[in-house]
Amino acid sequence: MKHEISVPIAEISKATLVLLRNINKPLTIEDPEGGRRTGIPWEEACLAEAYLPVVLLAAEALWIDITGTGFDLDIRQTPGTTVGYTLHAIRGATYAVVMLCIIDVLEALGAGQDEMVLNDLIEIWVRGQSNYGSAPAVVGGAS
Repeated sequence: MKHEISVPIAEISKATLVLLRNINKPLTIEDPEGGRRTGIPWEEACLAEAYLPVVLLAAEALWIDITGTGFDLDIRQTPGTTVGYTLHAIRGATYAVVMLCIIDVLEALGAGQDEMVLNDLIEIWVRGQSNYGSAPAVVGGAS
């Protein structure tokens, strides 16, 4: 019997929050139609039912570029949540690999700016080879 190893989402969430606090830049999301930016609390960015799935999709895209394999993310459509999706599992990578990719993504997101615009995760995602074709629309349309 094969045992499925899963990276604990709660641990990824906590570590991502610590990372955001260390980077210490405001998070925003831009309305693509009106151009208005809205502040996002760091805590919300780290929730499995908020922006964490989007962060993980961008991190996974980096890993796919490097290895050709993904994180085996279980992201499900969930009406009523922040972006309409919830992260349920990370099965195809270790905690260390996931966090190293998240570090890369978040450092790139805030590079040379006074704030981190979550919409910019789309560009990171597009450069990768992720299977989650709905991710750019999810981030682009979130408000």
